[in-house]
Amino acid sequence: MKRLLLTLITISAALTAAMAAAPTPQEILFKARAAMVLYDFDEAETHYKAYQNALKKKRLPADTVALREEQSISRLQDALQNVEDIIVFDSIAIGKVPEVWPATVYEEDSTAFIPSSFGSQADWQRVIETIELPQSAGSLRLASTLPFIENPEEVDGPVFLSADSITAMWSAPGARGINVLYEGTRLSDGSWHIEQVPDIPAPAYSPFLIDDGMTLYYTTDAYPTLGGRDVMMATRDAITEPWRQPANPGMPLNSIYDEVLYVTDATDSIGWIVTMRNFPDTFEPTVYVLKLNDMRTNLDPDSVDIQSRAFIRNIEDTWPEGFDAGEWQLRVEEARSIKNQVPVVDNSPILPDGRTLKECLKDGSAEQKRAIESLLDNFAEMRRAEKNLDTMRMKFGQGDTSNKKAIIDAEIDIDYKRAKLQQQYNKLLKNLGYK
Repeated sequence: MKRLLLTLITISAALTAAMAAAPTPQEILFKARAAMVLYDFDEAETHYKAYQNALKKKRLPADTVALREEQSISRLQDALQNVEDIIVFDSIAIGKVPEVWPATVYEEDSTAFIPSSFGSQADWQRVIETIELPQSAGSLRLASTLPFIENPEEVDGPVFLSADSITAMWSAPGARGINVLYEGTRLSDGSWHIEQVPDIPAPAYSPFLIDDGMTLYYTTDAYPTLGGRDVMMATRDAITEPWRQPANPGMPLNSIYDEVLYVTDATDSIGWIVTMRNFPDTFEPTVYVLKLNDMRTNLDPDSVDIQSRAFIRNIEDTWPEGFDAGEWQLRVEEARSIKNQVPVVDNSPILPDGRTLKECLKDGSAEQKRAIESLLDNFAEMRRAEKNLDTMRMKFGQGDTSNKKAIIDAEIDIDYKRAKLQQQYNKLLKNLGYK
């Protein structure tokens, strides 16, 4: 009897010790998320399953947030097997700010990811100044500085303006309140035609258009991203053609955290990615400066520390033997220093395919060239008349009422010129083959 009692006591003590040593569901969840941060997705999957089982044993409801995180693991595992070999030659911390872009933050006592609030226009201005995009690639502007944008306070992120100042793109709420992309085109009279960008799924943020107009980058937090906002890429064959189905370029451009902006200088093969992946450690957005690849090449996941390369934990690990990062940093400065090299807007009418009439002079027939030159001469004459009218109006406003009749006559003459020009322009369009 005594031996049986000792045995029961021993078993009871062992059970008590085992129960005391068993991790709580919260501890298991923390391990799962810690493994996610390390890009050890196989380990994370094991802990996520153990977490749901632990909840079930305690007769607690399933954690739907954790289930969604677990469901993303298969996408992350696939992405980890297809990490692009990208050279990152500079890393710039934008600066600590109290409120920044949405970021995924892991906390031991948390049952969910904790997003921080979106940055202010002042924060975006710091991003714009940090990148300092070369003129040949266009420019990034705050919406409040562009008079053609209505309700600039609703714009999410910077506005992209093309190098020739003819095209602008930005993100703002659409009819359903979800952010969509808008494109503005400056017309020959200086006004802007604005419309929603078709074929790009909502939500969409931070657009950037390559200078040829055929490649569009933007960000989205719609399923299925790798986590938070991801950079997406869409292409088309011509500016009059629809955008193809957007594609996710994967790692290391994207991460399990938020990537809020991606821009490139295709002329100099330089790219800038603004990411929140270092936010949990530094509380700072980071700008990685990249050397663009002519063709995509993926890393062999068995020959490198693929988790480190996918996350970009050390930019020097991305440098091949003999790579001179200083040379590329100097290349960035040289690209920024080139001023007044952007295309000059010729102010001639813009055709349906985006070309101007002056551009058509190079390829048109002799008859078409004569018609174009005649139309351009008439446009120039009308602009001179408009400038003269503006001068007379200014003098009239300053008290010189003697030119009242001349102003009325000039207004009638300009209206007539506009009507004749429209007829001449429509006739030329048919001659050039436009319907």
